[in-house]
Amino acid sequence: MGRPRTGAPVKFDAELGLTLYGPTPTNPRYRLDYIDTFTKERKQPRRTVETDAYALWDETLAYLRSARLAVPLAPGAGRRGAPTCDDLFDARMERWIDDECTKGYINTRRGRYDYRLRPVFGDWTVRDWAASSDGCREVLRAARVQGLSASSVQDLGALMRSLVTLGWEMRWIAPGHNPMQGVKYTAGATEQGQSAEFVREDDRPEFAAVEKLILAYDELAEKTGILWLPERALVGSQGGLRPGERDALRLCDLRADELAVAVEGAFTWPRGEDGPQRKLPKNNKRRRVLLPRSTMDRLLSIADRRYSQGASGDALLFEDPERPGLPIAESATRWLHTTAALAAGWDTVEVRRQEGSRRHLGPDLRPRHTNYSLRHHSAVWMHEVAGFDWTDVSRSLGHHSVAFTYAVYVRSGADADERNRGRLRSM
Repeated sequence: MGRPRTGAPVKFDAELGLTLYGPTPTNPRYRLDYIDTFTKERKQPRRTVETDAYALWDETLAYLRSARLAVPLAPGAGRRGAPTCDDLFDARMERWIDDECTKGYINTRRGRYDYRLRPVFGDWTVRDWAASSDGCREVLRAARVQGLSASSVQDLGALMRSLVTLGWEMRWIAPGHNPMQGVKYTAGATEQGQSAEFVREDDRPEFAAVEKLILAYDELAEKTGILWLPERALVGSQGGLRPGERDALRLCDLRADELAVAVEGAFTWPRGEDGPQRKLPKNNKRRRVLLPRSTMDRLLSIADRRYSQGASGDALLFEDPERPGLPIAESATRWLHTTAALAAGWDTVEVRRQEGSRRHLGPDLRPRHTNYSLRHHSAVWMHEVAGFDWTDVSRSLGHHSVAFTYAVYVRSGADADERNRGRLRSM
């Protein structure tokens, strides 16, 4: 009688059909034997070291237990019957729809998945994807090499992390498996306990530059017939409203007695849609934003003119003259900002164009600071000019916490150090 080719079972789980066989004199390896719940294929992985074999047993046991509770796939779904990352993203899409997320929110994440994630690991089984961090690291590496901004890289990481969370919830990923384990996708911390990126002084326009921009908008308003252009810029530079929040202001949102505007919504321009979609402000932060009396008087003048023309309280404050009930398009806003900023003498950078790109027209230079940078200017303006406490600045900007506002805007400079030394010398 020959020697046995397979050792005696050292571990056995009858319920899951999982067996770990020990080594033999002629075959010094442990062998795990089971039927994969998803693929229905027989698996027989082997390990030479005892500790590795027992670790594989624990890992496979957890996988089989979770797979047993997984949501069943439709017939023919997935590769060889196993759920793929494409299947996982489809489930994520269904969850967003059930949660009544906006079309813009869903379409943005669909685009990120289609153009960044799917080419790398879309056809991998979820278990293969979860077994290592290689796929996630490759997505982020390619994004950084191609020059995506830190915020865009963070958006990709957040999307992959949401897929991991759903995979755990649906039991498609075994406990202990995490393809995002140790994968860095956020900007480095700039303050203890904070991961926000500090907005430096040269990343926002100077006070004098913003004043010149308002004057340039005054001239541009007369040329284009869009009479509210300077007022919309003032709301951004003094109140800190995001561009979409400015566009969504209504006549009834003016609170003259409070010197405030009510920020109740925002506009977004989702890809593939014919027009803008109205949504809640970011972080669902409905709020009152205080403005100077001079700016409020200019806004009330616009409202009085609109009311006299028969507009209702729900009409947009900054309405497109050519399309009643709608804001001007994002492309028009960019063109107007570029024109006004160049006329105001803002710092410029060269426009980088690729051969064959549709963006082959327009000036060869563009302003270094975008329309959104008026929001960054407003944070410092509210604190240094209007005298707001940073807590009030944070509330006006609609940030989720004052700590975030501090991390983004507050830094002590050399002048602050000198003032502190002066106080200490007198003590």
